[in-house]
Amino acid sequence: MTSNTGSCHKTRYGVIVCDNNEKWGGVTGIGKLFINAFGSNSELEEWRVFAAIEGEGPSEKDLDTFDGFFITGSPYSANDNIKWINDLKKFISSAALNSSKARVVGVCFGHQLIGAALGGKVTANPSQKFVLQSEQVKTDKNFQGNEAIKNLIGNIDGPLRLLECHGECVAALPPGAQSLAESETCQHEMVHFTENLFGIQAHPEFTVQHYKEHLISTVFNAGKIDENGKRVCEESIAIEQPLHSSKIAAALKKFVSKQDN
Repeated sequence: MTSNTGSCHKTRYGVIVCDNNEKWGGVTGIGKLFINAFGSNSELEEWRVFAAIEGEGPSEKDLDTFDGFFITGSPYSANDNIKWINDLKKFISSAALNSSKARVVGVCFGHQLIGAALGGKVTANPSQKFVLQSEQVKTDKNFQGNEAIKNLIGNIDGPLRLLECHGECVAALPPGAQSLAESETCQHEMVHFTENLFGIQAHPEFTVQHYKEHLISTVFNAGKIDENGKRVCEESIAIEQPLHSSKIAAALKKFVSKQDN
C-alpha cells in the first residue's frame, strides 16, 4: 500500500474530521488544517476529508483503498454514546484487526477514541482542569516500537515542547498498547496502540497563532478556563523555546505512510 513513484501510484490519505465549528471553517477548514500539517503538496498524494461528525465517516472497505488516516480532535467525548462516534470505534477496531491494511493516527480526541475503542479508559484530566498551554512532554528513550517514532524521540535532547488543548485523556491503556511519553497533565501523551494504530494527545496541527487568534478566547468564553488558566496559557506560548510540532508531524506522517519499513 506504500506509494510507488516509478508507476506514479498515488498514496491516499483520509482526514476523519470530528468537529465542524465554523471558527475553523467547518469540516472543510479542519480538513485543510490537517492536510497542511501532514501533507507534502506532492502530486503523488491524494487526500480526502471525511465529515465523520456529520455521519459521513469512512467504511471498513476504505481500509483497503487508503494508505492511512488521521482522526482529528473534537468537542465531544470518546465516551459519548452517539452513532457517529460508535461507528468510528467500529472502524478503529476493524483497523486493529487488519494490521497489514491502512494505518491510523489519532490526535487528541482521535487518540482518546482509539484508546476507548480498543478497551482502554478515557476520563477527565487528573487535575479536573481543562489543559490549554504549551507543555513539556517527556519521552521514553527505551521505546522499542515503530522506527520513525523511535528515531524522533532518540534524536531530541530533553523533553518535547508541544501544544495541548484537552479536558480528557487516556487514563488506562488497552491490552497490548505501549505508552512512550508523558507530561505533568497526562500520563499517556503518545501511545503505540497496535502495529498500525498510533495516538498523540498534543496538537501538532496547531500553531501558537491558532491559540492567540482562536483557542484562548474560545476556551475562556466557554468557561473551560478561568483568568488564571488564560494567563498560564499566554505565558506558556510566549516562552522563547522552539515547538517540536513539525518534527512530530513528520514522524507521524512516516508512520502512517509506512516509511519506517
